[in-house]
Amino acid sequence: MNSPRQGDCDREFSILFTVFTSAYQAADTIHRPFESLRRQVSQDFEWVVVDMGTDQTDVLVRAWQEEGCSFPIRYYRLPNTGKHGAINFGVQKALGRLFIILDADDECIPEALERLNHYWDSIPEDTKEHYAGIGVLCRDQNGDLVGSKFPLDVMDTDFLDLWHSHKVRGEKWLAIRTEVMREFPFPEMPDFRSIPESVILFRMARKYQIRWVNEILRIYWVHPQSISRKLDPSVIAGPVSLLHLVRLNEQLDWFFRAPIFYSKSAIHYSRFCFHRGLSLRAQVRDLKNSWAKVLWGIMLPVGYLTFLRDTRVLNR
Repeated sequence: MNSPRQGDCDREFSILFTVFTSAYQAADTIHRPFESLRRQVSQDFEWVVVDMGTDQTDVLVRAWQEEGCSFPIRYYRLPNTGKHGAINFGVQKALGRLFIILDADDECIPEALERLNHYWDSIPEDTKEHYAGIGVLCRDQNGDLVGSKFPLDVMDTDFLDLWHSHKVRGEKWLAIRTEVMREFPFPEMPDFRSIPESVILFRMARKYQIRWVNEILRIYWVHPQSISRKLDPSVIAGPVSLLHLVRLNEQLDWFFRAPIFYSKSAIHYSRFCFHRGLSLRAQVRDLKNSWAKVLWGIMLPVGYLTFLRDTRVLNR
């Protein structure tokens, strides 16, 4: 294992990368991240696995630990408090300066960590404290690009600017400084099984930029069943209403740059709150500024009609 480079920020970390995987009933797929990590050109990393399921994932991971690998594997078992809770736990346990989430059904190419290291090293030492990390592209298991490319092959900007000014969308793969992940933890909401990563990326954007690179390093497996679940309002109501609540509470200074975007957020906030059974009083109570309340009120009829449409579709 390579020794830590002196002069880098986050000096208290002993290795470069913590690759983190949260697993829930993942025994059939967790071999993908494991095999892809075993093939990595760079070995300056650890693999932290947090298991929240009840299948044989623990048997597999413990067997790999006993086999002995060129990288350390640390395994933890937790109650199922959602992926976001597992990530918060993993960030606290991490020994790597950069924290990478690799899902239990995904892979990365053999040069992935080496290339992420290269791009992190390309940032001047005296400016690294202003960067959250590195963001790269993903492809699916069929070789097709997932999401859109960045407008430049290498560009430095924050997530809000990337989203609104450059209209970049879709799945991306991030290596974020562990210090920054600790600074911006996911909200602890045990009733939610997931919270969109963009919630914390938008918050990071107020303080840090990211170096975005047009290079495909992650293989993101797309499953028709998971896509249908992501579109099912009964499944996504909690996380999606939270995402739109964060946008309304924290980002309306961007409204005149993207009025349609934030008007839609107001619609979807009420729409998914209705799916959660939240009253109008509960909805408005969670809005923390007057502009958010005004926008919510204007868009409320559309949100309610959209909720009724969803209900009709679900009851067919």
